[in-house]
Amino acid sequence: MVSTSAETTQRPGSSRAGETCSSYFKPFLSTQIMYYERQYNLLYLFESKQSKATANSETRSFWGNFGSSSYSQSAEHGADNLLVYDIPKDIKIWIFQEGELNKNEKLQQILFEQAVDETAKTVVFEGTALWSVLNNHGVERVVSDKLFVVTGDGKKNRIWVSDKWGISKKMIAEFGVDAAWHIDVFNSAIRLFERDEKTGLSIRNFEW
Repeated sequence: MVSTSAETTQRPGSSRAGETCSSYFKPFLSTQIMYYERQYNLLYLFESKQSKATANSETRSFWGNFGSSSYSQSAEHGADNLLVYDIPKDIKIWIFQEGELNKNEKLQQILFEQAVDETAKTVVFEGTALWSVLNNHGVERVVSDKLFVVTGDGKKNRIWVSDKWGISKKMIAEFGVDAAWHIDVFNSAIRLFERDEKTGLSIRNFEW
């Protein structure tokens, strides 16, 4: 269940449905990128103010076998923020508060679990980087209540994990744009690949 403190975690200037946001924070919400979440009946909306990020085809080619190069294979629009609309409670929550992201850092990717297919024993994901969901088999658990977010500024990227409202948010990894990641569903892991001068390849694992 969502914390009763959700109202206080809203981005300054946020509002309940039907009310007007303050002029400073009044966003342009890109209706081209939105996702409905079924577990808690949430709606995710990208807050976009600039054009899409520039793709780096060379980086994408190098990391193609490992998963997603999270900046070069970015979402169609590099977004300034992500709005979570809790439909039953009629509450709006912005994932990132003012000052949390660095200058020019944009929202690049989001992923979350939508359901567990008990027959196929796989997890149904929703989000902008479905190609980065790998090893999806033999799953015998309930759907995760986590939200996976990648941000980047063209020089470095960061991975964030939170609950599906974005309230209990934690930055778990920071890495360069020549790295790649994927979600290993069977092992419940986020796996990050980076070039290493000594070994050639560095692999880091984080709990999903």
